[in-house]
Amino acid sequence: MPQVIDRQTNEEPFATEEYFLRNVAIPFCDYITKELNTTFSEDNMARNALFSLLPIHIINVTDIGKMEKNLSIWEGDLQSPSSLRHEISVWKRKLYTVYIFY
Repeated sequence: MPQVIDRQTNEEPFATEEYFLRNVAIPFCDYITKELNTTFSEDNMARNALFSLLPIHIINVTDIGKMEKNLSIWEGDLQSPSSLRHEISVWKRKLYTVYIFY
């Protein structure tokens, strides 16, 4: 005959808040923390440096050296990596004059 349980005698039942924390809030916070760590990891931040080459962003760049350092991950894809700083400054000047007139 299967065992029939009337009520729990050995364990204290969870309060609603504690149940919510254990089963919803803490796993959700762990998931968000993991996703943020993945999104803002060193590798992804270096890849996100490409967005600084967009015209709207490049005209606001103040530190070309920092931008050059962030883009150095793409050195193998460039024709002449040594001229990256010069190319960034030329690109910035050209776009600045275009955006100033519009």
